[in-house]
Amino acid sequence: MRARIRHATGLIATKCSCSTPAGSGRGAPAGRIADTSERPTRYYRLSRLLDELTLARGDGTYPKVVQRLARIWLLILDDLGLASLSGQSRHDLLEILDDRYARRGTLLASQLPAEHWHDVVGDPNFGDAILDRLLNNAHRITLKGGSMRRLYDSTRDADSKDD
Repeated sequence: MRARIRHATGLIATKCSCSTPAGSGRGAPAGRIADTSERPTRYYRLSRLLDELTLARGDGTYPKVVQRLARIWLLILDDLGLASLSGQSRHDLLEILDDRYARRGTLLASQLPAEHWHDVVGDPNFGDAILDRLLNNAHRITLKGGSMRRLYDSTRDADSKDD
């Protein structure tokens, strides 16, 4: 996968949506991609990015922040669907995705299957616009299995018993 990222082809180069059960490990690989990519890459939990945009709107730096996000080669957004989007959050997400569409890569990770994302957006017009930009030409990955946290905790507990 790292070679695909380096050469801007395949899975990550356009868009990727990833839906998985909670704890199944979709965030960790996305974070590692951000850490190891040789191109400008940023990882955000969606709620924190939307909070950052709210603050930027308040202090007058919103246009600069949105421009910066548009220039990032790969933007990774994790945890879509933990909460419904507010009116301003819908607008902000649409602005980001519109600026990036067909120009830069966006990887979106969610616990919810894509069929439920429209409900999370909460407005039919914004939902159509956001999902059109996200899912048109997207590569979808669905991970299955149990929680990686449980697996990690069980191996950590076994290591601590050896001490």
